[in-house]
Amino acid sequence: MRCLCVCLLLVSLFAAVTCQLHAQQTASPAKEGDPLSLVHRYFPFHVGDRLTYRLTGEREVGSGEQAHTVPMSGGYTETVVAIERIRRTAELVEIERNGKSDAYANCDSEGSSQLETRFWYVLSPRAVIVSCEREEAMQLALELNESPSRGVREDEDGYILPFKVGLTWGTDPGEPKRADQMYRWLVLERTGLTVPAGKFPNCYEMTYRTLPDDEERWVCEGAGLAMDDYEHHGTTLEYRIELVSAVAPKSPASRLRQHTNR
Repeated sequence: MRCLCVCLLLVSLFAAVTCQLHAQQTASPAKEGDPLSLVHRYFPFHVGDRLTYRLTGEREVGSGEQAHTVPMSGGYTETVVAIERIRRTAELVEIERNGKSDAYANCDSEGSSQLETRFWYVLSPRAVIVSCEREEAMQLALELNESPSRGVREDEDGYILPFKVGLTWGTDPGEPKRADQMYRWLVLERTGLTVPAGKFPNCYEMTYRTLPDDEERWVCEGAGLAMDDYEHHGTTLEYRIELVSAVAPKSPASRLRQHTNR
Protein backbone atom coordinates (compact mmCIF):
# COMPACT_ATOMS: atom_id res chain seq x y z
CA MET A 1 0.00 0.00 0.00
CA ARG A 2 1.28 3.41 -0.88
CA CYS A 3 0.12 6.00 1.66
CA LEU A 4 0.43 9.69 1.89
CA CYS A 5 3.27 11.80 2.37
CA VAL A 6 1.33 15.40 3.43
CA CYS A 7 1.78 16.75 2.84
CA LEU A 8 0.00 16.12 2.55
CA LEU A 9 1.40 16.79 1.81
CA LEU A 10 0.83 17.26 0.71
CA VAL A 11 2.90 16.97 0.73
CA SER A 12 5.00 17.48 1.60
CA LEU A 13 7.40 19.45 -1.58
CA PHE A 14 10.37 19.55 -1.16
CA ALA A 15 16.85 20.03 -3.18
CA ALA A 16 20.18 21.01 -3.93
CA VAL A 17 28.90 22.22 -4.27
CA THR A 18 29.67 22.75 -0.91
CA CYS A 19 28.50 22.39 2.65
CA GLN A 20 28.91 26.10 3.24
CA LEU A 21 25.51 27.62 4.03
CA HIS A 22 24.36 31.15 3.79
CA ALA A 23 22.81 32.61 6.90
CA GLN A 24 19.35 31.31 7.64
CA GLN A 25 16.74 33.19 5.68
CA THR A 26 13.49 34.53 7.02
CA ALA A 27 11.92 34.08 3.60
CA SER A 28 12.50 32.23 0.37
CA PRO A 29 14.35 34.73 -1.87
CA ALA A 30 12.39 36.12 -4.81
CA LYS A 31 15.16 38.01 -6.58
CA GLU A 32 15.19 38.58 -10.30
CA GLY A 33 17.04 35.74 -11.98
CA ASP A 34 16.74 33.49 -8.93
CA PRO A 35 16.98 29.87 -10.19
CA LEU A 36 14.40 28.87 -7.57
CA SER A 37 11.79 31.45 -8.64
CA LEU A 38 9.55 28.88 -10.34
CA VAL A 39 9.71 26.50 -7.36
CA HIS A 40 8.85 29.37 -5.00
CA ARG A 41 5.67 30.07 -6.98
CA TYR A 42 4.28 26.69 -6.02
CA PHE A 43 6.16 26.11 -2.76
CA PRO A 44 6.50 29.55 -1.13
CA PHE A 45 8.01 29.21 2.33
CA HIS A 46 8.67 31.85 4.98
CA VAL A 47 9.99 31.21 8.46
CA GLY A 48 6.98 31.23 10.79
CA ASP A 49 4.42 30.18 8.17
CA ARG A 50 1.72 27.93 9.63
CA LEU A 51 -0.22 25.63 7.31
CA THR A 52 -3.16 23.84 8.92
CA TYR A 53 -4.68 20.69 7.40
CA ARG A 54 -7.86 18.72 8.14
CA LEU A 55 -8.37 14.99 7.57
CA THR A 56 -11.71 13.25 6.99
CA GLY A 57 -12.46 9.74 5.78
CA GLU A 58 -13.44 6.22 6.74
CA ARG A 59 -11.79 2.85 7.24
CA GLU A 60 -12.85 -0.73 7.78
CA VAL A 61 -12.26 -2.48 11.09
CA GLY A 62 -12.98 -6.04 12.18
CA SER A 63 -13.37 -9.03 9.88
CA GLY A 64 -16.05 -11.30 8.51
CA GLU A 65 -19.51 -10.56 9.84
CA GLN A 66 -17.97 -8.19 12.36
CA ALA A 67 -16.45 -5.95 9.68
CA HIS A 68 -17.73 -2.39 9.67
CA THR A 69 -16.53 1.09 8.78
CA VAL A 70 -15.62 3.82 11.21
CA PRO A 71 -14.95 7.49 10.54
CA MET A 72 -11.44 8.86 10.32
CA SER A 73 -10.52 12.34 11.48
CA GLY A 74 -7.58 14.50 12.33
CA GLY A 75 -5.92 17.83 11.98
CA TYR A 76 -2.41 19.15 12.19
CA THR A 77 -0.32 22.24 11.59
CA GLU A 78 2.96 22.42 9.71
CA THR A 79 5.20 25.32 10.75
CA VAL A 80 8.26 26.51 8.83
CA VAL A 81 11.00 26.73 11.47
CA ALA A 82 14.09 27.36 9.32
CA ILE A 83 15.19 27.97 5.73
CA GLU A 84 18.80 27.48 4.68
CA ARG A 85 20.06 28.53 1.26
CA ILE A 86 22.87 26.50 -0.26
CA ARG A 87 24.66 28.59 -2.85
CA ARG A 88 22.09 29.82 -5.37
CA THR A 89 20.53 26.55 -6.43
CA ALA A 90 19.04 24.85 -3.39
CA GLU A 91 17.19 25.38 -0.13
CA LEU A 92 16.52 23.22 2.90
CA VAL A 93 13.16 24.07 4.46
CA GLU A 94 12.67 22.60 7.94
CA ILE A 95 9.07 21.82 8.89
CA GLU A 96 7.60 20.98 12.29
CA ARG A 97 4.28 19.09 12.24
CA ASN A 98 2.03 18.92 15.30
CA GLY A 99 -1.47 17.52 15.74
CA LYS A 100 -3.40 14.27 15.58
CA SER A 101 -4.36 12.12 12.61
CA ASP A 102 -5.89 8.70 11.95
CA ALA A 103 -3.80 8.41 8.76
CA TYR A 104 -0.05 8.07 8.35
CA ALA A 105 1.74 11.14 7.03
CA ASN A 106 5.28 11.31 5.69
CA CYS A 107 8.01 10.91 8.31
CA ASP A 108 5.56 10.15 11.14
CA SER A 109 5.80 7.14 13.44
CA GLU A 110 3.42 4.54 12.05
CA GLY A 111 0.80 3.32 14.50
CA SER A 112 0.67 6.60 16.43
CA SER A 113 -2.06 9.18 15.92
CA GLN A 114 -0.11 11.86 17.79
CA LEU A 115 2.00 13.87 15.36
CA GLU A 116 5.23 15.45 16.56
CA THR A 117 7.44 15.35 13.52
CA ARG A 118 10.24 17.29 11.86
CA PHE A 119 11.02 16.86 8.19
CA TRP A 120 12.65 18.80 5.36
CA TYR A 121 11.69 19.97 1.91
CA VAL A 122 14.71 20.03 -0.38
CA LEU A 123 14.14 22.60 -3.13
CA SER A 124 16.07 22.80 -6.39
CA PRO A 125 15.18 24.42 -9.75
CA ARG A 126 13.79 21.15 -11.11
CA ALA A 127 12.81 19.05 -8.09
CA VAL A 128 11.21 19.22 -4.66
CA ILE A 129 11.94 16.21 -2.42
CA VAL A 130 10.79 15.38 1.11
CA SER A 131 13.38 14.05 3.54
CA CYS A 132 12.89 12.77 7.10
CA GLU A 133 16.50 13.41 8.22
CA ARG A 134 18.61 16.55 8.01
CA GLU A 135 21.76 14.69 6.94
CA GLU A 136 19.84 12.98 4.16
CA ALA A 137 18.34 16.33 3.11
CA MET A 138 21.80 17.88 2.87
CA GLN A 139 23.05 14.95 0.79
CA LEU A 140 20.08 15.34 -1.55
CA ALA A 141 20.85 19.05 -1.92
CA LEU A 142 24.46 18.30 -2.84
CA GLU A 143 23.42 15.64 -5.35
CA LEU A 144 20.96 18.00 -7.00
CA ASN A 145 23.64 20.70 -7.18
CA GLU A 146 26.00 18.33 -8.94
CA SER A 147 23.33 16.74 -11.17
CA PRO A 148 20.48 19.19 -11.87
CA SER A 149 18.69 16.57 -14.00
CA ARG A 150 18.73 13.97 -11.20
CA GLY A 151 14.97 14.17 -10.66
CA VAL A 152 12.91 12.22 -8.10
CA ARG A 153 13.59 8.51 -7.71
CA GLU A 154 11.02 5.79 -7.17
CA ASP A 155 11.67 5.50 -3.43
CA GLU A 156 11.44 9.27 -2.82
CA ASP A 157 8.45 11.49 -2.18
CA GLY A 158 8.58 14.66 -4.23
CA TYR A 159 7.78 16.56 -7.39
CA ILE A 160 9.36 17.44 -10.72
CA LEU A 161 9.00 20.97 -12.10
CA PRO A 162 7.90 22.71 -14.20
CA PHE A 163 4.53 21.00 -13.97
CA LYS A 164 2.82 20.15 -17.24
CA VAL A 165 0.04 17.77 -18.21
CA GLY A 166 1.44 14.32 -18.95
CA LEU A 167 4.63 14.77 -16.92
CA THR A 168 5.70 11.63 -15.00
CA TRP A 169 8.33 10.84 -12.35
CA GLY A 170 9.19 8.41 -9.60
CA THR A 171 9.52 5.33 -11.80
CA ASP A 172 11.97 2.49 -11.36
CA PRO A 173 14.45 2.83 -14.27
CA GLY A 174 14.90 -0.95 -14.23
CA GLU A 175 11.21 -1.61 -14.89
CA PRO A 176 9.69 -1.62 -18.40
CA LYS A 177 7.58 1.39 -19.33
CA ARG A 178 3.89 0.80 -18.67
CA ALA A 179 1.26 1.98 -21.13
CA ASP A 180 -1.27 2.36 -18.30
CA GLN A 181 0.95 4.93 -16.49
CA MET A 182 0.63 3.07 -13.18
CA TYR A 183 3.30 2.98 -10.47
CA ARG A 184 4.50 6.50 -11.24
CA TRP A 185 3.35 10.04 -10.54
CA LEU A 186 1.41 11.46 -13.48
CA VAL A 187 0.21 15.07 -13.88
CA LEU A 188 -3.41 14.82 -15.03
CA GLU A 189 -4.52 18.39 -15.59
CA ARG A 190 -4.20 22.05 -14.74
CA THR A 191 -7.28 23.11 -12.83
CA GLY A 192 -8.81 25.28 -10.14
CA LEU A 193 -9.47 24.00 -6.62
CA THR A 194 -11.65 25.06 -3.70
CA VAL A 195 -10.65 24.04 -0.17
CA PRO A 196 -11.47 25.62 3.20
CA ALA A 197 -8.43 27.89 2.80
CA GLY A 198 -9.90 29.44 -0.34
CA LYS A 199 -10.28 29.11 -4.11
CA PHE A 200 -7.09 28.53 -6.07
CA PRO A 201 -7.27 29.17 -9.82
CA ASN A 202 -3.87 27.72 -10.72
CA CYS A 203 -3.35 24.14 -9.52
CA TYR A 204 -2.07 20.88 -10.94
CA GLU A 205 -3.78 17.58 -10.22
CA MET A 206 -1.51 14.54 -10.14
CA THR A 207 -2.04 10.86 -9.37
CA TYR A 208 -0.13 7.74 -8.32
CA ARG A 209 -2.10 4.59 -9.19
CA THR A 210 -1.26 1.02 -8.20
CA LEU A 211 -3.26 -2.21 -8.19
CA PRO A 212 -4.24 -1.91 -4.50
CA ASP A 213 -4.63 1.85 -4.15
CA ASP A 214 -4.73 5.34 -5.67
CA GLU A 215 -3.49 8.69 -4.42
CA GLU A 216 -4.27 12.09 -5.92
CA ARG A 217 -2.73 15.41 -5.00
CA TRP A 218 -3.41 19.01 -5.91
CA VAL A 219 -0.46 21.40 -5.78
CA CYS A 220 -1.47 25.06 -6.10
CA GLU A 221 0.41 28.25 -6.82
CA GLY A 222 0.99 30.12 -3.59
CA ALA A 223 0.02 27.18 -1.36
CA GLY A 224 2.00 24.05 -2.16
CA LEU A 225 0.06 20.89 -1.35
CA ALA A 226 -3.58 21.98 -1.01
CA MET A 227 -5.39 18.63 -1.07
CA ASP A 228 -4.58 14.92 -0.99
CA ASP A 229 -7.01 12.04 -1.63
CA TYR A 230 -6.22 8.41 -0.85
CA GLU A 231 -8.33 5.34 -1.64
CA HIS A 232 -7.65 1.63 -1.14
CA HIS A 233 -9.46 -0.68 -3.57
CA GLY A 234 -9.81 -3.69 -1.28
CA THR A 235 -10.44 -3.13 2.42
CA THR A 236 -12.26 0.17 2.89
CA LEU A 237 -9.73 2.89 3.53
CA GLU A 238 -10.21 6.33 2.06
CA TYR A 239 -9.49 9.80 3.29
CA ARG A 240 -8.98 13.38 2.24
CA ILE A 241 -6.52 15.89 3.62
CA GLU A 242 -7.19 19.50 2.71
CA LEU A 243 -5.67 22.85 3.53
CA VAL A 244 -7.73 24.82 6.04
CA SER A 245 -5.53 27.89 6.47
CA ALA A 246 -2.05 29.21 5.85
CA VAL A 247 -0.95 32.21 7.88
CA ALA A 248 2.26 34.18 7.53
CA PRO A 249 4.14 35.56 10.55
CA LYS A 250 3.44 39.08 11.80
CA SER A 251 0.27 39.32 9.79
CA PRO A 252 -3.32 38.37 10.60
CA ALA A 253 -4.05 37.97 6.90
CA SER A 254 -3.54 34.74 5.03
CA ARG A 255 -0.47 34.68 2.80
CA LEU A 256 -2.68 32.97 0.24
CA ARG A 257 -4.63 36.13 -0.56
CA GLN A 258 -2.79 37.01 -3.75
CA HIS A 259 -3.32 33.49 -5.10
CA THR A 260 -6.94 32.87 -4.11
CA ASN A 261 -10.36 34.05 -5.19
CA ARG A 262 -12.61 33.99 -2.14
